[in-house]
Amino acid sequence: MTVDSTVEGYPAATAGIKPGDNITSISGENVSEWSQLLAIVTASQGNEFEIAWTHNYETITKTIKPQKNKENAHGLLGIKFSEKKIVRKYGIAKACVVGTHKTVINIKRIYLTIQGFVSKKLSTKALGGPVLIAQASYESAKSGIGKLMYFMAIISINLAVINILPVPVLDGGHLMFLGIEKIKGSPISEKTMAIANYIGMGLVLSLMVYATKNDIMRLLHLS
Repeated sequence: MTVDSTVEGYPAATAGIKPGDNITSISGENVSEWSQLLAIVTASQGNEFEIAWTHNYETITKTIKPQKNKENAHGLLGIKFSEKKIVRKYGIAKACVVGTHKTVINIKRIYLTIQGFVSKKLSTKALGGPVLIAQASYESAKSGIGKLMYFMAIISINLAVINILPVPVLDGGHLMFLGIEKIKGSPISEKTMAIANYIGMGLVLSLMVYATKNDIMRLLHLS
């Protein structure tokens, strides 16, 4: 990944990373895409890790610590990457392997983000709703059908992960009830199920309203 620029005062610039350098690995894991880098930085939870990059054909390795703030508790490196596109073509078998790997990376990132919200390490103001999704879809579509399809795949993964959370009215909630019934050896009463589903629906709708409010605030530049 080619570095387009670095932000002065942030870890990347302090470590000596310069525009034109290429990030090659983090904590010994090779990285070639922004999503991989983001997942690793998020997983670090703001702790130090090794980063390797090439500068004038020389490989440099240093220990770096992301800079935290309220909106990004996992920390930021202060790197902006070049928008130069690199197209890779894979056979069917290789494409399945690469697709599975990227799916796993995105699932990890989603769970780390949820963990950040629950632990209050991440601000809930970062939550986005349908307006943000529509904006991102439009931007992806402008970049081509491939980019749009990739974005839709990311949205599908997000929805799948959220759907298996143990919240009543979601599939994860139904699995939770089945597990409880298996343990107790008898079915849960219809009244209890109904109350739980109403509570779950209330939580889901409240989250949607809050996320949409965040979208509107961002559009009005009020947050």
